[in-house]
Amino acid sequence: MSHVHIIGAGLAGLSAAVEAVQLGHSVSVYEGAAQAGGRCRSYEDSHLGQIIDNGNHLVLSGNTSVKRYCDAISADGFHIVETARFPFCDIKSGARWAIDINEGRFPSWVFSAGRRAPGTTALDYLPGLKMLFADQRAVIADLLDQASPAYTQFWEPLILAVLNTPLDQAAASLMRPVFTETLMKGGVHCRPMIAHHSLAEALIDPALAYLKSYGAQVHFGCRVAGLIVVVACSAICLPGDTRT
Repeated sequence: MSHVHIIGAGLAGLSAAVEAVQLGHSVSVYEGAAQAGGRCRSYEDSHLGQIIDNGNHLVLSGNTSVKRYCDAISADGFHIVETARFPFCDIKSGARWAIDINEGRFPSWVFSAGRRAPGTTALDYLPGLKMLFADQRAVIADLLDQASPAYTQFWEPLILAVLNTPLDQAAASLMRPVFTETLMKGGVHCRPMIAHHSLAEALIDPALAYLKSYGAQVHFGCRVAGLIVVVACSAICLPGDTRT
């Protein structure tokens, strides 16, 4: 087996490192920051006196990738909410409502005024299907009607919570697995998964412990400046490296 070099110790880098270790490779991870986690890192806020998650994401019970990752690192840091009911609050107007997704595959919730966003109709949710067929260049904001109440009261908060990216920048294709693994399978696959204590404890710390147990090296404060490709081999160039 080969030695795998991974740039970045965010959730993507750590999951790649875990998979590489499972395949029998030796691994080195290079992280420019002083800690792992990236957008999923957690930190202690001395002013509030509590742990804060940076860039919290919405994880749903149908997310097979997160489940596979947690199984691999023997992590059990999430509590799954019993229903797929999502309370909303409009800070500007003070209005409150809830999206209440039914358990079965047929989306009967969009046909019930009391279970969908106020001011919307069932037809307002159909444009979301465009994301199932979007190419790699399409961004979500271009596929949806931004003047529709469904955009501001459902699509925008949902997608921001899942992708942590503004809709005019988020690739529509990234929502394809979200649809196929959750909304298209019904509410039982749309239940929120809430970290017991923090994202770091649920997703990051167990991965670091797992990688350490297999001899993987994670280098913090190690910013990669570039890559030098020689024939079929890649060399990692760190700041101050004088190799040519």
